[in-house]
Amino acid sequence: MPKPSLLFLCLPLGLLTFASCGGGEEARAEAAFRSFWAALKRRDTGGMEPYVTKRSRPYLRFLPAPEGGRDPILLGIEREAGRIRLEVRDPGGEGGTGSGAFILRRERGLWKVDLIATAGEGAREVPRSGKGVRVVPAALPAWRLREAVRVFEASRR
Repeated sequence: MPKPSLLFLCLPLGLLTFASCGGGEEARAEAAFRSFWAALKRRDTGGMEPYVTKRSRPYLRFLPAPEGGRDPILLGIEREAGRIRLEVRDPGGEGGTGSGAFILRRERGLWKVDLIATAGEGAREVPRSGKGVRVVPAALPAWRLREAVRVFEASRR
């Protein structure tokens, strides 16, 4: 009986190891987003800070608390030119039909929510059937986003 070569013995182990590494960056980005969301639900600005980009931190106090206190449903993750886009759906409020994206970028080797890039994905307020408004995705030109950030930053000085 011929002896199996070392290659045939190691090949399955190598394939298992390689398969377990797939999506590692996406999994780390998702974990950072989930930690950010958990702190947002608690309205814990200090708890959100480690999970957002440095440029996003001044805007944390303006974030509204999520409705219903439930976690968003992850619809998809895609990597785009040095960033990760998480497509999510809101499970609460307005029949759970709201969806949108969060953009994460690497900062000091860690994935962090970039609130400014996320806002650049576009959002607009739509009147509700009851009180208040809800925010829904909409196209927002890059120049308009830059202008809004400039005005906001100037007002903080």
